[in-house]
Amino acid sequence: MVNWLKRLSPYLTLGLLSLAVLAITLWPAVVHFVPPGHSSVQWRRFAGGTELVTVPGEGVIWTYPWDQLAIYDVRVQLTNISIDVLMLDGLTITVDMSVRFHLDVHKLGYLQRFVGPDYLQKLIVPAMSAEARNILALYTADNVYSANRRSLQSQVEERVTKAVRLNIATDHDEVVSVVYVSEVLFLSIRLPATIADAIERKNVERQRVELLEFAIQAEDQERRRKIIEGNGIRSFHEIIRNSLSDQFLKWKGIDATLQLAMSPNAKIIVVGNGSGGLPVMFSAAEGTPEKEKEKEKEQTRPDPARGGQGQRPAAPGMAR
Repeated sequence: MVNWLKRLSPYLTLGLLSLAVLAITLWPAVVHFVPPGHSSVQWRRFAGGTELVTVPGEGVIWTYPWDQLAIYDVRVQLTNISIDVLMLDGLTITVDMSVRFHLDVHKLGYLQRFVGPDYLQKLIVPAMSAEARNILALYTADNVYSANRRSLQSQVEERVTKAVRLNIATDHDEVVSVVYVSEVLFLSIRLPATIADAIERKNVERQRVELLEFAIQAEDQERRRKIIEGNGIRSFHEIIRNSLSDQFLKWKGIDATLQLAMSPNAKIIVVGNGSGGLPVMFSAAEGTPEKEKEKEKEQTRPDPARGGQGQRPAAPGMAR
């Protein structure tokens, strides 16, 4: 038995080495790793070609060595393109656009059969370029530069979505929607330098004209306000003119005098200022106790001319 194994050992070693080399060689063709956010489409060489219905998910996928596996990114994708557009007025502008899209994971088999992995250059970029040129060619450079960009983006997005859906058809002439366009964005619109400067100057002048028109409207409104105010004042005077009699004015003056007389400040009221006059009021600050004390201090203050003796007030009945 031992001798028999010794005689077969070279052949066993060669066989194991051959199997190892074969496994290493066929490993990439048999074992496939599908990363997160991706899906795959299997092509069977002896079993009908591209698998249209069954779509393997993420993880490890085993296939026969003679079969093929195409991996697609099914997450939201973003691509940028730059196109030159001939406008309605004959000028050429450069538009930088961005498109956001994703693939239908259940229809990847149709995409693999009819378009292939390079669907971006075959399907999306040509559709975006054509539809953007068709829409922007209806406008002049001035309109594109100053118009609502969101409206243009919506038009291009709608046209691109329809164009992409109609580019793939099944064996039964059924339209299949594989690529879904989420949003089309205009990143920048570049005009020739001279045209851009002229448009900017025109927009500045337009804003200046609108500012002047607004100032004129404001002045006109102010004029109307002053006219209305003057008419109101004139109407007020016309209304109260007949009611301002002498008796009424005299009564208002007496009422104001009474209110002032009731105030805490000291005052002198002289009544009898003519038969038709109003009472006359004087301030009585000179006769207040504070003023009397100040006057007494002035009299008792030392006089330098008399040797520092203050002037004493004369006694009653002893005046010189």
